[in-house]
Parts: sequence; structure tokens; C-alpha cells
Amino acid sequence: MKKILLASTALVVTAGIAAADVKVSGDGRMGVVYYDDNFARVDSYGEEQNWQFNSRIRIKFAASGETDGGMTFGGSIRADNALGGRFGTSGDVFISSDTFGTLAMGDVDGAAETVVGDLDMISLQGLFDQNEMLYLFGANDPSALYTYAWEGLTLGLSLSDDQEYALGAGWDGGMWGVGLGYEYLPEGGNVQISIDDQDITIFRGVNEDTEQLIGQAYVTFANITLKGAYGEIKQGSQNADQYGVSAIGDFGQFSVAAYYRVLEGLKGAQIVGGGTIQKDKLENYGIGAAYDLGGGASLVGGIASVFGGDTTGDFGLKFAF
Repeated sequence: MKKILLASTALVVTAGIAAADVKVSGDGRMGVVYYDDNFARVDSYGEEQNWQFNSRIRIKFAASGETDGGMTFGGSIRADNALGGRFGTSGDVFISSDTFGTLAMGDVDGAAETVVGDLDMISLQGLFDQNEMLYLFGANDPSALYTYAWEGLTLGLSLSDDQEYALGAGWDGGMWGVGLGYEYLPEGGNVQISIDDQDITIFRGVNEDTEQLIGQAYVTFANITLKGAYGEIKQGSQNADQYGVSAIGDFGQFSVAAYYRVLEGLKGAQIVGGGTIQKDKLENYGIGAAYDLGGGASLVGGIASVFGGDTTGDFGLKFAF
């Protein structure tokens, strides 16, 4: 009897596995990073070091299935974020169909970020990610994101439990495209963004609604994509602007990218833990390149000037599994 029960259990388990599509993927990197004096670390002997090793590996799990009516559902999460997945602050789950669109919840981007995106850059480990545009939505997960795509048109709406919302609309014409997004945060708290891996309050007033209008346009020719983006954040009488351009080219196994981006109106912004931003205008620019070694491995490097003149660079190997 026990053998029959065990066999029945095994059939149920394997049938469930066969009905689902489970994938394991990952990424890794290894190399060196340079920081100038403002970001240099102090080693175990108390000496300031401008160079340091940098390595990482991450494993991602993704699973999906299909209802009898033809709707696809599933989710994904990185192994290092497994605990956050229990509370919706990491990973995401979704349900989707061609006619319905896609509804996702968890650690998802806002609709404006989904449609507008960021400027292009190539580097080993990000170089403070100052090619990325600032977005207000998404600090308080889990959030909900609905998108509907038809041919080149994408529409999006995102909501959070804190009554934040974002809208986005974009057109991808292949050779050219545009995107426009709007974000709204209700009064009652400071607006925080991340610069130099620190949370800063970009507006000191807390009793005003905060909103951002942000847009992007791109054009592609001869394997080169040029992109421009602009965003204006307002909270009462205070405002901050961000704008920039980028170019990325793909030439077979070799690719190169560069960007220039400006943040204005951040002077006096409070840094959590102490201090304030001292400059009203922060210029960020960088250039990077990658060579595809095949099999998911690439030789990658970049250099950037960030936060108004601080230099950082990196070089090494990237892996995709």
C-alpha cells in the first residue's frame, strides 16, 4: 500500500513539473574598479585604496504556465532576493494575454520608467549608474504595473499602496521611437532618490504633492542609436530638472556607448545620515565598450565622470548563463 501511495505522489509531482516551464539563468562578473579620492575605500590596514577587485554571481529563477483559456502566468526572482519575494518587495508575478495585456505585481518598474527608460552606457558594474534617469515611483513595493502593447504602441499604468501612480505611453517604430511618462506622489513625505548609493531627499518640503513629467526619443541608423531624454520634477515651488543624450553602436562582436547627463536643482538636498548636496548642477558623462567572446562571456570596460567631476572606471569579464 505504501508503494502505491508513493508512486501516486510521484506521478502528481512530476505531472505538475511537466505542466510548468521553469528556467534557471544567471549572470556574473569579475574585474577591477577605480575610484578617485572622494570614493576611495580604506583597506584592512587603514590605507586608502583607489583600486579594488569586484566580482559577483547571481542566479535567477523564472517559472510560467498557461490557463485553459490561453492566458500566461508566472513570475521570477533572484536567489539572493528570495526572502523579499515572500513580501512582494523582490521578484515579480504576472498574468498576461494578447487581448488582455499584462498585469504584474511585486518589485516592478513604474509605467513611466517602463516606457521612457534610461540613457545607454556600457560598463562592468555600473559606475554609479548615472546614465539612469531618476524616477519617483517604485520606492514602496509591492507595486502593480499594467501594460498593453499593440504593434509598436505601449501603454502603461502603475499603482502603489501609498496612492502613488504613474502613466506611460510610447511608440517603437524600429528606426525611431518616443516615450512619455507622468508620475504622481501625494503629499505626506519627502521624495528620495539614490545618488552614490545613498538616499537623498531632493525636496525638503513635505506638505506638497510631487510630480514628474519625463520623455525620451531615439533614432537608429547604421547600427548606431542616438537617444535624448528630459524630465522635470516639481513639488510646490521647488523643482529639479534632468536631461541628457546617449549613443550606442553595435558592430558585430564589438559595441561602444557614451552618455552625457545633467541634474539641476539638487543643491541643499539632504542626504540621509548627514550632509547636503553642495552643487546646483551635477554633470555626469561616460564612455564604455564591450567585446563579445561568445558563449555568454564578454570583455567589458568603462570610464565616467560623475557627481560634478569625480572619476571612476572599471574593466573585466561579464558572464551570462
